Amino acid sequence: MTVLLRSAANPSGSTTEQLLKTVRADVIERMQAYAADPRPEIARILANNIRILTLLTESIELAEANTRILSSND
Repeated sequence: MTVLLRSAANPSGSTTEQLLKTVRADVIERMQAYAADPRPEIARILANNIRILTLLTESIELAEANTRILSSND
């Protein structure tokens, strides 16, 4: 049984894209707190997070494509 994701056993769960969008929003919010920090470590963290955001966005697009595929088969 899935814990977070919607399924037959968990109809009130979230879709994959909903969860990924929530994570993406949290990363963006956390990055805003670091934006003015001049430390080189923070600059590296921000660079890593930008890459993470790119990967999350790609994952969201794939999850949305999955939803469209499943919807077209109904």
